[in-house]
Amino acid sequence: MRKKLLILVAILLMGFGVSLFATRYQFWRAEKTHRHESGQNSCYFLHKHLSLSESQKSNMEALDKPFRSKVNQLKAELRQKRDELSALLLESNPTAENINAKLDEIATLQVELQKVVVAHLLEIKEILTSEQQKRFFAIIIEELSPEGMSRHGGRREEGRHER
Repeated sequence: MRKKLLILVAILLMGFGVSLFATRYQFWRAEKTHRHESGQNSCYFLHKHLSLSESQKSNMEALDKPFRSKVNQLKAELRQKRDELSALLLESNPTAENINAKLDEIATLQVELQKVVVAHLLEIKEILTSEQQKRFFAIIIEELSPEGMSRHGGRREEGRHER
């Protein structure tokens, strides 16, 4: 039983890692908002580092609300499914069939979340000039690279991404 539990925990951790990619972009944007001037919207960081025009900034702000709404909905569903999986694992005799079915539900939501994030990135890309696109994706790649992450909670050290 202990071996099964360890395998299931390993599978959960792998699933969490996959979903991290999809959600890292959203957390990164939110982090920049709070790290910089309080009260500024999530486009502040991009506006500053990509030299967005007012029109571009306005277009990005229009994309932001529906994106955040969908991501928050999917994250809530993922939390619910993970809670359900935890409850299954705590049962006295959980079946592999039930656990695998719940893992499939979690994996489906994680893939959906990744698709929403990538679709949002492509929407943003359409707003940007060619040079801004290069810088935008360079920032994202830098943020997602393992060597750029600190030992403290997977976050980059302050100022590291600043140019």
